[in-house]
Amino acid sequence: MLIKSPPQLRTSRRTSRGALCFVLFITCAFGACGPGEPPPEVCSSPLDEDGDGVSGCSDPDCWVVGGSCVEVCTTQFDEDGDGLAACADSDCWLDGGECAEVCDSDEDEDGDGVAGCDDSDCWGATGNCPEVCDTDNDEDGDGKGGCEDSECWVEGGACPEKCTGGNDEDVDGTVDCEDSDCRLDKACAPTFTGEIQALFLQHCGKCHSGDEPAAALNFEIYANMKAPSNYCRGQTRGECALFRILEPSMPKDCPGCVPKADVDQIAYWVEAGMPE
Repeated sequence: MLIKSPPQLRTSRRTSRGALCFVLFITCAFGACGPGEPPPEVCSSPLDEDGDGVSGCSDPDCWVVGGSCVEVCTTQFDEDGDGLAACADSDCWLDGGECAEVCDSDEDEDGDGVAGCDDSDCWGATGNCPEVCDTDNDEDGDGKGGCEDSECWVEGGACPEKCTGGNDEDVDGTVDCEDSDCRLDKACAPTFTGEIQALFLQHCGKCHSGDEPAAALNFEIYANMKAPSNYCRGQTRGECALFRILEPSMPKDCPGCVPKADVDQIAYWVEAGMPE
């Protein structure tokens, strides 16, 4: 038994075939098709009008500047006809796209908002990115960031002397506490228990030690150095002790007798914040 298509379906098919045939007829009638030549590809249709086995934007005939085809970023073809293919084409530079960052360029190929060596994707031991010394990042991928990286240790550079570790980070020829830049660093300053207490007791301990020290100033107790001074308003007792030695009103039995080297040590200690 022969089953016939509904009249409207038959009409639709005839109309579609008729419209396509009309387009091809007009195209060829105006000279676009030579003798025996197929009609040109219609790039916006899914049909293979020129019979070469590929249709629409899969057909290289459609890859022209200003055409309807967009760049396919996962191929090596130049579908939009702008002379650049795949990830060489900026049309493909999208965040989350297929393109990786090219680290020796100033472009943002992976579309994450940072380009070249500013992009952390480029930071690796085998990469081309130099260390940026005024950040804590490890751009050259050697496991050390910023001034921890010896590549940043140059004279006049961004790195100050660290004052510990035995390195000359500012490259001035002096290391750690030998460097004058470290004068006020707590790692280098004299401490109360290490040097300063002995100096105070040597020169002023006769009056300022024991159970009843003069003016309640006791050089045997570090906490006493941090207490407010009764003699020097707005200063601690440790600061005031230096002031009185320089005044000079101490030692009481020999004002001005403290050697300059000892005064300098005490001054250094006060300037560094009186470390314990």
